[in-house]
Amino acid sequence: MYETKAMSSSRNQENSFENDSVRIIYSFWSESGSYSFSVYNKLNIPLYIDWKKSSLVKNNDRPNYWSDEILTKSSSKRGSVYSYFGYSLLSSESGFSSSIKPEQVTFIALKSTVYKIQFALHAKSDRKLPKAVSIINVDRSDNPKKKTKISFINYDEKSTPLFFRNFMTLSTSDKFEKEFLY
Repeated sequence: MYETKAMSSSRNQENSFENDSVRIIYSFWSESGSYSFSVYNKLNIPLYIDWKKSSLVKNNDRPNYWSDEILTKSSSKRGSVYSYFGYSLLSSESGFSSSIKPEQVTFIALKSTVYKIQFALHAKSDRKLPKAVSIINVDRSDNPKKKTKISFINYDEKSTPLFFRNFMTLSTSDKFEKEFLY
């Protein structure tokens, strides 16, 4: 049986975590400050993630990765009556609805990857930069003869407005008799 105490881990500059069982790669390049991550199963047996027991922890708040609700999307078109040289033509209504219940437990086949894209790391009210920003001009990739102004702020651990971590519960069994946490 797999022992979680035997895990060795390493962190590198690529925003990733890796040990003898998983490789988790984080991406922060989505629109509006969203973050996503992938989980690669390095084992020769399946892994399972329990999303109910996993979450993003952002500035000590814990938005859930999973909730017991069904997401429903629907769309419809209305009918119309047209008059054409004394004749009435009727168009009918049509529509569709789809419901999705997110899975609480995700199965990761051996030597395969799952992806999670869900949360923005900042609120819309955080989009304004403070006045103490640095501005540099850089060449544009589409036209090197033109420049683009880039505003940025350097933060350290004491000054950052955002602390977050990803907390995940995994197991080699779908019954989660032995869990390991990341």
